[in-house]
Amino acid sequence: MSDKNKIEMTAKSIWDEHEKSNEYKATLGEKGLFDQTERNERFFIGDQWLNNSTKTNLPLIVINIIKRIGEYKLSQLLSNPLTACFSADGIASYSSDEAQKNTDNIISNLKNGETSSFEKLEDDDKINITMSALSDYFNSTCERLKFDNLCQNAIKNAYVSGTGAIYTYWDETLETGLFADSEKKTPIKGDIVSEIINAEEQLDFENPAQKDINKQDYIIISKKITIEEAKRIAKLNGVADSETEKIKEDSESAKYSYERDKNLDDTVKRVTVLTKIYKQYNDDYSDYSLWAVQCTSEVIIKEPWETGLKRYPIALFNWIDREKSIFGDSEVTYLIPNQIAVNRMTTAATWSAMLNGMPIMLINRNLVKGQVTNQPGQIWEFNGVEDMRSAAGYIQPPQTSTALTTNTNEIINSTLQQSGANDAALGNLRSDNATAIVTLQEAANAPMQPLKNRYYQFVEDVARIWAEFWFKNYGERKLKIEDENGNWYLPFDSENYKNIVLSVRIDVGASTIWSAAKSQEVLQGWLLNGFIDFEQLLKRYPKGVITDLTGLIKEVKQKQREQQQLAEQQQSVENFGADDFYNQLTPEEKEKYDNMSYEQQQALIDNAKQEVLQEGEVQ
Repeated sequence: MSDKNKIEMTAKSIWDEHEKSNEYKATLGEKGLFDQTERNERFFIGDQWLNNSTKTNLPLIVINIIKRIGEYKLSQLLSNPLTACFSADGIASYSSDEAQKNTDNIISNLKNGETSSFEKLEDDDKINITMSALSDYFNSTCERLKFDNLCQNAIKNAYVSGTGAIYTYWDETLETGLFADSEKKTPIKGDIVSEIINAEEQLDFENPAQKDINKQDYIIISKKITIEEAKRIAKLNGVADSETEKIKEDSESAKYSYERDKNLDDTVKRVTVLTKIYKQYNDDYSDYSLWAVQCTSEVIIKEPWETGLKRYPIALFNWIDREKSIFGDSEVTYLIPNQIAVNRMTTAATWSAMLNGMPIMLINRNLVKGQVTNQPGQIWEFNGVEDMRSAAGYIQPPQTSTALTTNTNEIINSTLQQSGANDAALGNLRSDNATAIVTLQEAANAPMQPLKNRYYQFVEDVARIWAEFWFKNYGERKLKIEDENGNWYLPFDSENYKNIVLSVRIDVGASTIWSAAKSQEVLQGWLLNGFIDFEQLLKRYPKGVITDLTGLIKEVKQKQREQQQLAEQQQSVENFGADDFYNQLTPEEKEKYDNMSYEQQQALIDNAKQEVLQEGEVQ
C-alpha cells in the first residue's frame, strides 16, 4: 500500500463523524433513537409513571405486559442450544470407512498426548480434523466468555432499543495457561474477548442506510471510561505527555448525553473514547485491510494499527428490520400506548374500590369535639339534641362501571394475543391432553420463526468473527477441546489457515420440556427394541434429567465388567470336564483316580468345579 491511499486520521475528524451519526440517530422514529430507547427501557423495567405522580397516598398500579411479552420471546430464542459447525470450502470432507477409522485413531492418539501421527498428515486431512474439532472449541470459548449471558443481554437490548450487538476484540495481555516451550518458561498470552455494546449509544456507521455492516467503509465504537484509564492507554502507546494532558472530562452538554442510565455517579470524571475501525485499500482498490485508531475529542491515544481482519468484529441483531437503516426497530415502542391504557384503567378501578371500601368521613365539629379515628368500636361523645346522623357521615363515591375492568382485561388479552404471547404459548392451558397442548404451542410459536432465523444468523456471525481471530492471531498454540471423553489439546498453527474460505453452519438442538420428553421416549423405544444398549441411552439422555449422569455411567460400566467376569467364570466352570480334571493330576493322583468308582470320580470333579468358581469370586 502506497502513501497515496493512506487515510489521515485526526481526533477532530473522527469526533465530527461521531457527532454526525448522533444527529442521524436523533431523527429516527417519532422521538429519536436516544429518547425512544430511554422511554422503552423505563417501561420495560416497570418505571411507567414518570412525571405522573399524585399528591395523594393512593397507589399507581403497574401491570407490566411489556416485560411479560419480552421475557417470553427471549426465552423462546434462548431455549434451544446452538452449535457452530465449521468446514473449509474447496476441501473435500468425504472419507471412506477406512479413512474415518484412521482419523479416529489419530484423534485417539491426540487425546493420549501423541501428536506425531497428526503432524504427518496431509494438509487437507489436518484441516478436516481441525474444522471438526473447532465445533468443540467453539463450545469451550462460549463457556470461557459466558456467551449465553452475552446473547441474553444482546437480545434484551434488541427488544428494548431495536438493535443488539456483541463486540469482539483481541486482548494481548490475557493469560492462556499455555506455553511456547516444553520447559514452560515462555507463556503464550493473548486471546479474544467479547462484550455487549448498546448499538444506539455506542455504534456509528459510515452509511447507516447500508444494512450489511461489512460493506461499511468505517464504523466507530464509543465508550465512556475514566480520565485515568484514558491517560494510561495513551502512555502505553507512547503518546507525549503534552498530548496526554489534553485528555479532559467530557463537556457538560455531552456528559450524560445519549446514555440509557443518566443517574450515574457524576463525581467520577469520564471521557468518551472513540475506536474507529476502517478499510484501508491497496493501490488499485482491489483489496483492503481493516485498520483501527483510538482517540478522544482532542487527542489520538493510539495511533492507527492493522487489525489483520477482513470482517468488522461486531455482530448485529435487529428485533425488527427498519426500512433503509442498519438500526432495528423495537416492539416496545408500539406496546407503550396499550401499557399506559392498562395502567390508567387498572389504577382508576383500584382507587374506586378503595374509596368504596374506605369512604371519606365527614365530622360535624359543632357536635363532636374529641379525636376521631376510623378504628372499630371507638366511642364518640357529642353534645346536642340533633339526630346522631347529623354528627358524622360518609361521602359516597361514584360507582365505577364494570366496563372499566372488562376493557382492561380485553386490552391485556388482545395485546398478548397480537404479540404472540397467548395462553397456548405461555402454557396457561389445562394439561388434560399433552399432545394437543404441544400442537397448540408449536402453532403459536410459528410466527416467531423469522425472529429465530435472525438470531441464528447473529450467532453465526459471532462464530465467523471468532474463527477469523483464531486463524489470524493465534499463531502456534494448542486448542483445548472438550468432548464427551474429557479434555484434550489439538496442535494448531494459524499460518496454515489464514487463506482458507470458512463455512459456518448453526445446528439447533432441542431442549424444551416437550422435546426433552420426546427424546426420552424415542431413546427408551430404541432400548426396548435392542437398537442401543443402556450405556448408549444414558450418554444421549437430555441434560438435567438425571443428576450425576457421569457417575451413573461409570457405575453401569463397572457393573457390566463384573457381570462379564462372572459370566466368563461360569462358562469356564461349565466347560470344566473329566478330561480337564484328569490332565491336571500328578502321576500318583492319576493312579489313585483310576482305582476309584465312577461315583467317587464324579464327586472329585464336582468339588474341583466349586473350587474354580470360588477362586473366580475371590479374584
